[in-house]
Amino acid sequence: MIKVVDVVYHHHSEFNKPLQVLEKHAPSLGFADFIQQSIQFIFVKHLDYNGIEYINGKAYAFFRSSNKFWHIPFKTHRYIKSQHPDIVLVEGLVFPLQLISLKWTMGKNCRIIVQHHGEKPFEGIKGFLQKMADRNINAYLFTSYRNAAAWINKKIIRNPYKCKEVLEASTNFIRKDKLKSQARLGMSGTHNFLWVGRLNKNKDPLTVLKAFK
Repeated sequence: MIKVVDVVYHHHSEFNKPLQVLEKHAPSLGFADFIQQSIQFIFVKHLDYNGIEYINGKAYAFFRSSNKFWHIPFKTHRYIKSQHPDIVLVEGLVFPLQLISLKWTMGKNCRIIVQHHGEKPFEGIKGFLQKMADRNINAYLFTSYRNAAAWINKKIIRNPYKCKEVLEASTNFIRKDKLKSQARLGMSGTHNFLWVGRLNKNKDPLTVLKAFK
């Protein structure tokens, strides 16, 4: 069975209980329930708590850390190495120093995959470190190849074939009765418009509304 460690370097200092961070990350954890017969997942999170927990048959490791760019969580890396994973999945492209340290700790036999979550490439020394980190990354996961363009154009990602298209989260939504749902929500129009993105300037909602009009 393949063993995968999924690590989130971001430190949730506002949380001190495992279930708090698991609730926040729920959309990106649901997929594991459907493939745990063939892939063993261990999830690593950072918050104001230390401990190993087993929840619904899956292992979660929690560590205290820091969100400072130069901070390297050596305790986390020692734990990941002790698990002897085949693959480490790093959530986010904005932890190049941590990723380089992780590769040094794990050695050449461990493959590292990094998943994009909307981050933009760094400039200056941080951007240089992202270029260095690319040498240690076997594959990137992007929602769309177009999201990888900025990283490829800046030559942070030197090999575009390492970029793969994968949705960044899953859902446990199930289909409901349409008429009952409309009654519950008070929707009575013939045409109803549901906005599921962030309602801000970046998403340009006015253009979408003009298109519907």
